[in-house]
Amino acid sequence: MKFRPGDIIGFSAGDCLGAAVNFSTLGWPFLPPCWRGITHVGIVSVNEHGQNILWESTTLVDQPCLYCGRRHDGVQAHVLENRIAGYDGYIWRYPLRVHLDHIQLAQLDRFCAGAHGTPYDAAGAIDSRTLCLGWLVRRFLKEDTSMFFCSEFTAGALNAMEVWDTPNVSRWNPNRFCRTLLSVGLSSKPRRLK
Repeated sequence: MKFRPGDIIGFSAGDCLGAAVNFSTLGWPFLPPCWRGITHVGIVSVNEHGQNILWESTTLVDQPCLYCGRRHDGVQAHVLENRIAGYDGYIWRYPLRVHLDHIQLAQLDRFCAGAHGTPYDAAGAIDSRTLCLGWLVRRFLKEDTSMFFCSEFTAGALNAMEVWDTPNVSRWNPNRFCRTLLSVGLSSKPRRLK
């Protein structure tokens, strides 16, 4: 499959943590796969060797970061095909409908490289939920990019490329983020990769 920079990769974990994320963000945590909600997102970039790179903010990857060569939590980069092969769950590609120019590609690379190593925002991920008064918390939540959780980082990357303008990247959870990309026409219909 031909990936393009800016494509969003949506992951759906079937474990207890994935079920909790889906329940709290109004996603379906059960089978069939086509109904299952998104529990994690990242964004595609391409390095100077033409490799597809997945940039993401996570604590759940055992692979070393391609950017620095060591394993760490927070914003990190991985060869996309390796990340897909090593993931135990379902994966979808949300193709970006906008064709990025050279300036936007440079903005994506600059944003991702600049965010590399930024710590994972566990509290922000919890605050982005929909259930348990999460909608109320989000209403008063100020944008904070000193730490990133997955959809916060990915929304920030789209903002940096100036293809989307969300006033507060800290308010997005993976399910709401992917649904909104589809509803505003920024992404084409997702295709299941695994």
